[in-house]
Amino acid sequence: MAFKRSAVRLRLAPPSLKARLVQPGLLLFLLLWAGTAAKAAEWQHAAFGQTLNELDAAFSGRLTRIPQRIYGPFVAERMLPKVVIAGQPFDVLFQVDPATGRLAQILAQSRLRAPSGADYRSIASVLSGGARTASCARQTKAGAPARSETVWTVGGRTTRVAWFDFYSGAMAFEDPNTDADPLQPYAERRRNNPQALPRRIVVRISPATPGDRPDCGP
Repeated sequence: MAFKRSAVRLRLAPPSLKARLVQPGLLLFLLLWAGTAAKAAEWQHAAFGQTLNELDAAFSGRLTRIPQRIYGPFVAERMLPKVVIAGQPFDVLFQVDPATGRLAQILAQSRLRAPSGADYRSIASVLSGGARTASCARQTKAGAPARSETVWTVGGRTTRVAWFDFYSGAMAFEDPNTDADPLQPYAERRRNNPQALPRRIVVRISPATPGDRPDCGP
C-alpha cells in the first residue's frame, strides 16, 4: 500500500500594525543614540594642543564663535552649545592657553538653573563609563558653597565633575533684627528666595598630571 507524502506548510502571521510601527521607531532611536554617543566622545576627546583653526576643522564648522571669555589662565572663543550629557543640556567651551593659542582644557557647564545632586551623580557615572573614580564632598561653610567632586584619569586625560550648591541652612531668609508682621505675607518680607540660590555642575577635562585627585577645598 503506497502512502502519499503531503508537504506541511507553516504560514507565519504578518507582523501587527503595532510591530510595524515600533520596529522603525526603535531603529531610529538606536541610530540617534549612536550619533549622540559619537558626538559626546568627539568633544570629550578633542586633541589638546590644537589651534582654534584646527578645532574648527575637526568639528566641521559646528563650533560657535563667541566673544572671548577669560577663565583664570585660559580663554575661550569657541563653544559647542546644547550638548546632552545624561539627559541634561550643557555648553562645552574649548579653553586655550593665550600664550600659545592652543587647546589646554575643555569645560562643560550645565545649562540648568538648579541641577540636583542626583544629576551630578548621573553625569559623573555616564562620563566615567565604568572607570575607577575618586570623590570628595564638603558641606556648606560660611562664604563657601557645598561642593562635591568626582575625578578619574584615562588615557592621559583627567576629568573632573563638580557640583556646587550655594544653599545654606544658616542663611537668614528674613531680617533677624525686626519683628515679623503676621499680616505681611512671607513672600514680601523674605530677603532671599531659597529656590533662586544657584547650583552648578561643571565638567573639566585636561591633560593628566601626577597626583590628580578630588579637590573640595579646606
